Amino acid sequence: MKRALGFILSIGGLIAFVYTLTNYLNETASFGFLGTDIVVSKGDVTPVLISGGVLLVGIIIIWATRKN
Repeated sequence: MKRALGFILSIGGLIAFVYTLTNYLNETASFGFLGTDIVVSKGDVTPVLISGGVLLVGIIIIWATRKN
């Protein structure tokens, strides 16, 4: 049962991570100034961190419940 929970968290976390990371990167703008590229982010990084944490917890649960 715990292993199934780990898979659900991992898959959900991966989907959420890709979605929130894509949105975050789309809200990032870059421009050149004096020969260097400057990147300015208008996005919120919190959802990316939360979804990455859910993915990590799912992987840890899967790893902890594996059979030897």
